Amino acid sequence: PIVNQLYVYYNVTESTTLTLGNFNTFLGYEVISPAANFNYSTSYLFSYGPFSHTGIKLDYAATEDLSFMLAAMNGTDNTDYN
Repeated sequence: PIVNQLYVYYNVTESTTLTLGNFNTFLGYEVISPAANFNYSTSYLFSYGPFSHTGIKLDYAATEDLSFMLAAMNGTDNTDYN
């Protein structure tokens, strides 16, 4: 695709965020945009990646140290002709 990431997000509450669009993977520490990530390296995650997802996700921060995510999206890198 021409655009790597294109999404919008809405802060429903101070602890809840809703994201809709095409975004890079959210799994693991080695993601595509590793800004300010002390643990960054290019490990086995990039053997089959980088990964993109199209869909919607809900992030909820229960506490400062605990958060939950619920997402509904298409298969990994299945973003053309949607």
